[in-house]
Amino acid sequence: MSSLLNFNLILCGLLFLAIGFTLYMAYLNYRRRRLNIQIASDLDVVLKSTMTIIKKNEKVAMRDQINNLYQASPKTQDTVKDLESPQMLSRILTVIIKKYGDLHLVLKDFTNIVEEDYVSVYVDSTSKELILSMNHELSEEDKITMANFNPPDDNTFH
Repeated sequence: MSSLLNFNLILCGLLFLAIGFTLYMAYLNYRRRRLNIQIASDLDVVLKSTMTIIKKNEKVAMRDQINNLYQASPKTQDTVKDLESPQMLSRILTVIIKKYGDLHLVLKDFTNIVEEDYVSVYVDSTSKELILSMNHELSEEDKITMANFNPPDDNTFH
């Protein structure tokens, strides 16, 4: 009988030891959780301020890109790259739709275009206007203020 009592006391001691170890691990996990919550809130503050700065810089970069377009010569490679960028095309289409409202295009509009139809892009540096025209000799009429960004044969699919 005493051996069973000793065995039960040993098991009881091991049980209390396991409970103590479990409570200690629970406390460590609680501290880690509090630290993780604090780090997450600090990262949220940093992320929000970074996103605000990025949005502000994107607006400034687009404004600078447009301003550079009006001040550059047509031979500048950076300006030509700016005109060819998807962001600039998207921006130009957004401005057109905002200025003139909804635009409805149907399949017939696309089939009515012949190979000789294309849009020439001009920049008037005095009035700070971007001109999209079907008149391909517009820069010849006013050579001083107009900059043509289209080569005569650009091999673009029309």
